[in-house]
Amino acid sequence: MKIKLFDYNGKETGDVNITSIDGVEKVNVDLISQYIRSFLLSQRHGTVKVKGKGEVRGGGKKPWRQKGTGRARSGSNRSPLWVGGGVSHGPSPRNWASDLSKKMKKVAFIHCVFAKVQEGSVRAFSYNDEEFSTKNAMVFLKNLGNDSQILIVHNSDDKLFRSFRNLALVDIKSVENLNVFDVFKAKNVMFEEKSIEALNRRLS
Repeated sequence: MKIKLFDYNGKETGDVNITSIDGVEKVNVDLISQYIRSFLLSQRHGTVKVKGKGEVRGGGKKPWRQKGTGRARSGSNRSPLWVGGGVSHGPSPRNWASDLSKKMKKVAFIHCVFAKVQEGSVRAFSYNDEEFSTKNAMVFLKNLGNDSQILIVHNSDDKLFRSFRNLALVDIKSVENLNVFDVFKAKNVMFEEKSIEALNRRLS
């Protein structure tokens, strides 16, 4: 499947082919949704903790005798019904991680990239090492007419990373660290030309 290729000045110079998504006919929305849910759950720390009746300080002695006071019976001043008492069924540390198989992750990635290409949100660009700086990167995005969240994908290129990393609305990732969530949340995706080959190798 082909995407448009732009030069450093933001002019269209041709196209490049993402061969790894050629066999896809229909987007598997359910699988992408399952991946994103699994990814977001894995980001939860699960460290929240509150104390129950047996963990709070105090208690032990019965506040008053069982009968004859006219008040409701009570066995502890650390009861969840009392101010300062323990919490009933409160949260405790847990592991929220929900993992998918490698094959499911790979297929979800392929379908997510395919979906973005299908809606016209994916483009590619070529550049010379000497051309890029943060200032030039701003001009480049302006020439492309970009005014929304954009994901720049590079092939472990440190200079390209440093050129884009401080720009607003820009997220920059290497191919090896790219995941479905990164692609899904981006309004536009720009692949550096060399990263297309790396992406095809990763998804083949």
